[in-house]
Amino acid sequence: MPCLLALAACGGSSSAPGVVCGAGTRQVGSQCLPLGNATVCGAGTVQVGNQCLPTTATPLSCGPGTQQTGSVCLPVSGPDAGPDAGPDAGPDAGLDAGVISGAPVGDDAGTTDAQGSESTNFGVDSAHHNAQPFDSIASPLAPAWTAQFDGPVSYPLIANGLAIVAVADSQPNIRALDLATGAIVWGPVIAGARVTLAYDAGKIFALDSTGNLAAYDALSGHKLWAKSIAQQSFYQSPPVAAGGLVYVDGLGFGGTTSAIDERDGTSVWNASTFDGSSGTVAVGGGIVYEEESCNQISAFDAISGTLNWFDFGTCTGGGGITPAVYQDQVWARDTFGANLVVGLDGAQAGSFAASAPPAFHQGWAFLLSQGVLSAVDIGANTLKWSFPGDGSLCTPAAVAGGGGQVFVGSSTGNVYELDEQTGAQRSVSKAATTVTCASDNVSMALGSGRLLVPAGNALVAY
Repeated sequence: MPCLLALAACGGSSSAPGVVCGAGTRQVGSQCLPLGNATVCGAGTVQVGNQCLPTTATPLSCGPGTQQTGSVCLPVSGPDAGPDAGPDAGPDAGLDAGVISGAPVGDDAGTTDAQGSESTNFGVDSAHHNAQPFDSIASPLAPAWTAQFDGPVSYPLIANGLAIVAVADSQPNIRALDLATGAIVWGPVIAGARVTLAYDAGKIFALDSTGNLAAYDALSGHKLWAKSIAQQSFYQSPPVAAGGLVYVDGLGFGGTTSAIDERDGTSVWNASTFDGSSGTVAVGGGIVYEEESCNQISAFDAISGTLNWFDFGTCTGGGGITPAVYQDQVWARDTFGANLVVGLDGAQAGSFAASAPPAFHQGWAFLLSQGVLSAVDIGANTLKWSFPGDGSLCTPAAVAGGGGQVFVGSSTGNVYELDEQTGAQRSVSKAATTVTCASDNVSMALGSGRLLVPAGNALVAY
């Protein structure tokens, strides 16, 4: 049974005031930051819109309604996704300064996403709650559609009526599927090796394992900008996008957490970390949390990169796992040390047992440990229920609060629907021969009335 201490909730900060910025700068949160430079295309490329495409490209198999342009598949018709196209065309759109510096209320307290029922990051949101407070999924579970690919599927995103995935084909790529039907809307867009994704304000951000970061218009797949971060040698963890910035964690010689402007790829700040982490950061309440092995936790101001505090831990070593932020606590699993719950000042408040990222809803934590899913009332420090399933449960839980549903997958290919209050099984569906089990790079997505389950080379939609 998890060991938890009673935890107190704290208030958030107020929204950033207006700032008058000078020429060549714009407001991000409460600061004036420089504008990015225009893209200059190199030899062997040609500018199309505001991206650089090869003058020659390997033929692609483009989906219905798209055609090959350079090395990407673009819609046959529709508006150009240029610098001013898309939902963040205005001078201040996409920055979401009031959200990133404010105090979201209710069940989402501590998150920086204001995307409603979209799944914008690994673990559903930037704080990695693995939950949608108001969603429900059709019951009993039955696949609405299944998409098959030639390689393993990443964790999916849900945005703008699309299911967006990176696929490790012979040439890794990004695709967008219609969330209702599974039909290809655009792609494949060729990307780098082992791509991971995030979404914010109409853009998809794709990071490869060598630190190449690119932004794409979510509706068309049109590349908007690209840059090489090159602060470290390895970029194993997914990016996190929230409030107008993309946060990236790299490791190699120590570690570096970087913040990139979503509009143009301008570097906003870089902060050194002790050993670097294989897990992604969590962003909540205007703070970026990075967890490394041996209970080393860093807390950076999301806008400026200022180090607010650092817990040194009990040892040193590379690695690290993705933390989560919920109700003013940081939930940090650890490779070598204990799984700790700490307050927003870094003070230890409890511990817990979990072998996968937790899920959170209405004051409860849903924890997978040794193949058993448990629900724990955080404030009361009580175990509410446990569910062993078929003995092979292996994914993080996903919670649809509107339907009172909890979902968990098994290595046998089963996906279970449970009653959130009692843990009773409502239904079970065979998604595939196996589902993709827990890691800090794979999770289910939940949003817009759909549950998306990665299952090896397939994506199954409920």
